[in-house]
Amino acid sequence: MHPLFSKGQHRGNHGNEGQLHMKDSNIKQFDKYLLQNKTLEMTIKSAYKKNASKIILSDR
Repeated sequence: MHPLFSKGQHRGNHGNEGQLHMKDSNIKQFDKYLLQNKTLEMTIKSAYKKNASKIILSDR
């Protein structure tokens, strides 16, 4: 979990509900999450190809 994420927010906090505290003084810490391709679709496909060998499908 990112160190700037604070969980335990209001409304019962089920799961990973919380806040990510982004501000001018720390915005550069999030540069690694910028899209590397021109479209979201291209970014998703690129990430899938990169991680496809790590995906383990379970029998359900």
